[in-house]
Amino acid sequence: MEQKESGFALGENSTVDGVRAVELFYRPIKNTDSGRVTFLQSQTRLNSPAMGTLMPADYLPVAQLSDRCVSIFKLAFVQLLQALGKFHEREVDVDWASVFMPARFLRQTEAPSVVADYCGKFGVKYERVCFELSPDVLDEADSTAADNVALMRRQGFHFLLSGFGTEGFKMLKTAEFKVDNIMLDGSVAQVLGKNDRYDTCVNSLLNFVFDLNAEVIADGITDDKQVKQLSGMQCLYYSGENAGKYIAERYVRNRNE
Repeated sequence: MEQKESGFALGENSTVDGVRAVELFYRPIKNTDSGRVTFLQSQTRLNSPAMGTLMPADYLPVAQLSDRCVSIFKLAFVQLLQALGKFHEREVDVDWASVFMPARFLRQTEAPSVVADYCGKFGVKYERVCFELSPDVLDEADSTAADNVALMRRQGFHFLLSGFGTEGFKMLKTAEFKVDNIMLDGSVAQVLGKNDRYDTCVNSLLNFVFDLNAEVIADGITDDKQVKQLSGMQCLYYSGENAGKYIAERYVRNRNE
C-alpha cells in the first residue's frame, strides 16, 4: 500500500494508465546582465486518460473550484522536491525552482507546517523552493493567505506572483502579499521598445514593484534588445522565448552537459 502522510502521497506511484498523473516541465529564468540561468519555473501538466495531456489553462479554472487543485498541487510539490534532488546531483546551479500553489491550499492554516515537513522528508532546503501564485490570490477575503506567505518566507521559502500588468490585475492588493518576485505578464513585453511612451509605462510598472521590495521577472522576452532595455531599467531577470522553452525534468542539465 502506498504510504501517505499529511495528505501527500510519497513516491512516484500516482499514475494514470501507467503515466504520471501530473508532470512538471521547467523553463529557465535568466539574469539580464550575465545571461546566467538563475531560477527554474515549472509548469504542471495534467495527464487525463480521456483527454490526454492538459495544460494549466485547460484544467486549472475548473480544478480551482474544488479541492482537486489541492490534490494536484500536492502531487506536483512532491515531484518538484524529487527533481530538486536530481538537479543537485547533476550540478544544475540555480537559486530555486518553482511550483504553482493554488490559493485554496495557501489559505489552509497548516500549509506552512505541511510544506516544511515534506522538505524535511526529501532533504530539500526551504530556500531552494519557490511557490508561484496566480493573480487569483489577490481576491482572498481575509488575511490568512497573506499571513501564510509571510510565515513561509520567514522559514526561507520564496514566492513568485505572476500576471502583473494584465487588465484587471489588483495592483494595490499586491502590497498585502509581500512576495520576493513579481512576474510581468508577457503582454507587457509586447510593447517594450515600441516608443518612449510605452517604455515609460513599463518603467513605471517596474518601479512600482521595486517600491514593494520585490524583484521583477519580465516574461515574454523575445530578443536581446529587450534584454538590454530591461537591464537598463534595473530589471534583473527575464523569461520567454529568448531565455528558453519548457522542457521535461530529464532534459534539465548543467551547461557542461
